[in-house]
Amino acid sequence: MPLRRFSSLLVAVLLFSITASAQIRRLNEETGQTETLQYLVGGYLALNYNIHAPNFGALPGFPSCCASYSNSTSIGPAFGASFELPLSDVLRFQVRLGYSSMSGLLHSTEQIGNEPVLSDGPVPIEERQPVTVEHALDANLPMIILEPTIGLHLFDLLWLTAGVRGGYMMSATFDQKETLLAPEGYTFLDGTTVRNAAAADIPNANSLQLHAVVGIGYELQTRSNISIVPEVRYFLPITQVSDVDWKVQSFQIGVNVRFGMYTPIAAEINNDTVYVRDT
Repeated sequence: MPLRRFSSLLVAVLLFSITASAQIRRLNEETGQTETLQYLVGGYLALNYNIHAPNFGALPGFPSCCASYSNSTSIGPAFGASFELPLSDVLRFQVRLGYSSMSGLLHSTEQIGNEPVLSDGPVPIEERQPVTVEHALDANLPMIILEPTIGLHLFDLLWLTAGVRGGYMMSATFDQKETLLAPEGYTFLDGTTVRNAAAADIPNANSLQLHAVVGIGYELQTRSNISIVPEVRYFLPITQVSDVDWKVQSFQIGVNVRFGMYTPIAAEINNDTVYVRDT
């Protein structure tokens, strides 16, 4: 069902881009002709700085002694194709189709008092000790994204972008464990320093992820039809990763390289009739 909604959104965006258009003109210095910008097509490459804000300590159905994971950050790739359609001199409809990663490692360090452990010796002896453990949950969250936005020309070569991003999670898996850090020379009662280990799909994951988007870019023109846009974008989460309290916001820094499609404007020839009168 989420994939069907994602496909419907893609169709709606494409129909909008076909029906809306505006004319933006430039003078081609090589030919001396006035040209009209039809559209821009290209690709972008970026890095996501993901900020995970979890408010849970265990996923449903998987034992964990963690009270709550701490906020954490991660770096992930983002890339894809871009398309822009002029709506006016200062507005452009923009859409991107690509890949983006929200993957990250959640962790939390906890002090536990009077925990039963084994001394790691020739003859292990059960004791109760204050221990330090680390809870870790490594989440894999790759997405195919569709990102329709509106670009507003502010001044000079600066553009403001705002819109929404829909992401379809290709998979949503995790790998968790609890590791005994201190005291040294001790293990859990099973003779290892790791417990509550699990690796599986994230229960009740929301395969459709929605984010509000705002960004800013600086459009660098070249002598050819190619333009280069260094940009920064921020993604505010609208949906949770799953049915636990877990959202991921992102800052994205990257570059968008586009090729502008221009068509020359045909010269208008006015045939005026000249009347000569004899006086």
